[in-house]
Amino acid sequence: VEIYQWRETEDADNNYTYDKEWSEELIDSSSFRRSGYDNPTAKPFESAGFFCDKVEIGAFVLSDEQIADLETDETLTPDASSALPQGYKVSENYITNSADPEHPSVGDIRISYEYNDFSAASVLAVQKGNSFDGYVSESGKVINRVDEGNLNSEQVINKMTEENNALKWALRAIGAVAVILGYMSIIGPLSRLASFVPLLGGLVGAVLYLIAGLVGLVHSAIVIAIAWFVFRPVLSIILLAAAAAIVVAVVVLLKKKKKAAPSEAVEAEVMA
Repeated sequence: VEIYQWRETEDADNNYTYDKEWSEELIDSSSFRRSGYDNPTAKPFESAGFFCDKVEIGAFVLSDEQIADLETDETLTPDASSALPQGYKVSENYITNSADPEHPSVGDIRISYEYNDFSAASVLAVQKGNSFDGYVSESGKVINRVDEGNLNSEQVINKMTEENNALKWALRAIGAVAVILGYMSIIGPLSRLASFVPLLGGLVGAVLYLIAGLVGLVHSAIVIAIAWFVFRPVLSIILLAAAAAIVVAVVVLLKKKKKAAPSEAVEAEVMA
């Protein structure tokens, strides 16, 4: 169940823009910086999930947990002849109360349905009577999943491994970004002060943020390398070497700039 609402967005220059969008969650407009962009405070209907009482694979019945985990990747087209709440109608794949679905108004509602249509599925779990229960691995991980299609155990495990690797890299990236943003927030006041210097202010701020980004990247690389050391010692050493190379490169660059600065000052004095 979605409702058409205002969304407030702030840009880098602290300017606020207001756009309309469909959202399943209510957007609180009481904290908006500008008035006149009021959103509804309640929804007439809430989103919900509906499950078959008995989902079978051959002679076995899926557990409630497995049914809840089934993907709903198909969109249902509502039956226009069905009894609908007063003021609602079917428009394409939605039930809506919009007077003009192509140009909705703030507060309009639209309801859509997604469903699962697996014709074949594979289960990786422990058999329990005519159903299934979670398998607890040696590491304590509970495995109880259903995948679309006729897959053998190796294919399901490979799929789980790929998902796990994707999650790990995503978390590493999020961690690195968080560290970099942390360093940038630390140098934020310095960048603000530099912004008051004519001409050079923007350049100084950019350099400070670049340094913060490099420090955050090195910091993240060191943390990941230490975590890898036991299981991936070679990759850990390579990552530590790369982090050290970045540090050395930055130090050498700064030293070159320091050496160049006095010579430029002497040259300017001679010209004067």
